[in-house]
Amino acid sequence: MHMRRLLVNIHYFGGLACFWYLIVLGVSSLHFNHRFSFGEDPGDTIQWSRPLHLQPNDTARQDLSETIRDSLALAGWPLFWETRFDSTGVYHFTLEQPARRYLIAYSFNDYNARITEIRKNFWQVFVSLHGAGEVPNAPVMTVWMWYSRLTIVVVLISLITGIYIWMIGKRDKKSGNIVLIGSLFATLLWMAFMYLHG
Repeated sequence: MHMRRLLVNIHYFGGLACFWYLIVLGVSSLHFNHRFSFGEDPGDTIQWSRPLHLQPNDTARQDLSETIRDSLALAGWPLFWETRFDSTGVYHFTLEQPARRYLIAYSFNDYNARITEIRKNFWQVFVSLHGAGEVPNAPVMTVWMWYSRLTIVVVLISLITGIYIWMIGKRDKKSGNIVLIGSLFATLLWMAFMYLHG
């Protein structure tokens, strides 16, 4: 009896602990598939500059982007596919993170970095939490990363304990078996269809 009470509590409180992440995961998945128009509105844009003394060398572009990012005390991932030198030798790259997007241009002639900072709206930040992992120079995001990973473990435990509690309970087993086996069969059938037909 004590074991059943423990399993019920794990199932109950585990579900409550995962609630917010599952909301983020579900709603952001809808956006990825349907692209809600209100989520595409750009946020505020500001421009600023900062002197930055770097010497030109043969450093790989990704390393150069990270050096500039760290020197500016910014957080985010440099997008290597949006990295280039223009005809005047100015180095351009994009820095992406959940809350902001930075368009950075650095000139080795006057040692000046010009930054266009695009602030994302609430919906864009919400959606970016879908698969956000560790963000460089943003230790707080590490908490979200571990929370999302822990949620996966807790959901699996809640799933197992939920089935076990149902099995040892006195509720109608026949209807439950039909739902359980039917949902498994439907899932496998759908996966096979997607694999064979795309």
